[in-house]
Amino acid sequence: MNLARITLAAVVGGLGTLSIASANGTEPNAPAVRSKPFAVTCNSQSFTSGCVSGTNTSQGIGVYGRATGNGWAVEGQSDGVNAAVTGYNDSTAGGYGVYSRSLQATSLYSYADVGIGVFAESEGSSTSASLPLLVKSGTFGGNLILGQYGNSVMFQADTFGNLTLQGQLFTAGACHAGCSRTRHVRSFASRTTQPTIEDVGEATLRSGEAHVALDPSFANVIDSGKQYVVFLTPEGDATDLYVTSRTRTGFEVRESHGRASVPFAYRIVAKPYGVRDERLPLLEDPRLPYAPVRPQR
Repeated sequence: MNLARITLAAVVGGLGTLSIASANGTEPNAPAVRSKPFAVTCNSQSFTSGCVSGTNTSQGIGVYGRATGNGWAVEGQSDGVNAAVTGYNDSTAGGYGVYSRSLQATSLYSYADVGIGVFAESEGSSTSASLPLLVKSGTFGGNLILGQYGNSVMFQADTFGNLTLQGQLFTAGACHAGCSRTRHVRSFASRTTQPTIEDVGEATLRSGEAHVALDPSFANVIDSGKQYVVFLTPEGDATDLYVTSRTRTGFEVRESHGRASVPFAYRIVAKPYGVRDERLPLLEDPRLPYAPVRPQR
């Protein structure tokens, strides 16, 4: 980890241990410079250094905080518009601006009465090394992201790739009139009673008959052991079209009265491969056994 400079912009209090790492690479668990809590009050107008600043020109840690009890290792509080805790990393070799690690409890906690709890921004190119926010979990089966309002879980993304939210899912899109670079229309995602995957297409009825082959890529991702449903819409003078002989590779379409030769549209609704077939399962509580709540000050 290469922290070039960390600035505590307002008040730093309740520090169990505060160590300024030396330039010769002293380990973080070295004897602390200060072992008693302290408070600093100043009137800093600088955006590059604050009331308490640490500059490290080597490979160690600029500012290190450790709490062995129930207190906070590092806490920053700001009553203005700027950040309470700011971390800079000027190295081009990588590293982190702010690094947080916990063996058992919550690693990084951020709370905002009004505004943004965590803001992530990257000015680099669109590569994996310059992602605005990268979330990793070392526990398979846990949560990557857990969003709470009070004690209620409103949003969660787990390590299986499942995304659960308690509200609606909205997307934004362009339109022919009334839209601009900053103004878009809002669309709503539809909901189904069970997991499905769909495909649409067009075919032609010849002499009252048609065979429609499933697209191989679509057939590869559906559960071939479950029956799929096909909806038909004639695009010409034809009556009473129906589906027969549904197989893993395709289905047959017939006309009950007549031998018309007209095009038609179809929509296939199938069950996804490898997904458990559940219909409106009851969700008791999406939280983990431990879901962090707002700490008491």
